[in-house]
Amino acid sequence: MNNETENFVPEIDTTVVLEPSMAQATPKSEPLETQLENACQRMGIAPESRPRILDVLQSLNVAAPTDEAVQMLDLALRHDEDVKNADAQGYLRGRNENIDASIHPEQHQEDTEAAQRTFPRYTRRSVWD
Repeated sequence: MNNETENFVPEIDTTVVLEPSMAQATPKSEPLETQLENACQRMGIAPESRPRILDVLQSLNVAAPTDEAVQMLDLALRHDEDVKNADAQGYLRGRNENIDASIHPEQHQEDTEAAQRTFPRYTRRSVWD
């Protein structure tokens, strides 16, 4: 059975041998509370939101939360408060702009004066007009 087209391929050993120190070193899992505290300290999450995050993680039966999951939960739990704050800031900014327009009317009347002129304004028209 000498076939010139066949190539000899040696057998590859795919077994993995662990050293005794690595085989015995099983990681001891910390409690969920300790893991959450460490993650919150690394990311600078406020202590007030940690119990709420812990409740959500416990309800989901999470053994080891990732930093991304903890950060996402923190953002999700603060979402309603952030929306209220953004709404209040937008309202105040709008009021400040109205006050500024009433105090300094000369800055804001340029557009209305240009619209009230009687002579025609020749502007270049585009093909789409």
